[in-house]
Amino acid sequence: MKKTITVAIMASLLGMMAVPAMADNGRRGHDDYKHIQKAYKEQQKSYRKYQQDRYKYERDRYRYNDRYYKHDRYEQRYRPVYQNGPRVWRRGDVLDRAYRGQGYWVNDYRKYPRLYAPAKNQRWVQVDNDYILVNTLSNVIVSILTGR
Repeated sequence: MKKTITVAIMASLLGMMAVPAMADNGRRGHDDYKHIQKAYKEQQKSYRKYQQDRYKYERDRYRYNDRYYKHDRYEQRYRPVYQNGPRVWRRGDVLDRAYRGQGYWVNDYRKYPRLYAPAKNQRWVQVDNDYILVNTLSNVIVSILTGR
């Protein structure tokens, strides 16, 4: 009887030790996967935060700053210069940059009775009522026909 009780106690102890092992059901790595998944999500979150901070830094770094980009700094260069009276043109002067665009070119000089054929590398430019013959390479005024 003692042997039977001892064997029963031993069997119950062994059974108690085997229960947790049987409760696993072969999913021993499942907890490790959850741990890896959680670490991956945290890594993604920190990377998103890094990207947001980087974007904010770049946006602030290249933001338009009035201190460096004054309006009057560039306006005079690309806008016609208006004076108190009509502009006086002189031979040998350089044509203003504002009047060098295609909107001022006279493409068909034959339509205008006073204009003659321009030489090579020359072009007629109409500014208000004045017709100016300009060297296209250096933008120097060659001839002037005023409409006044």
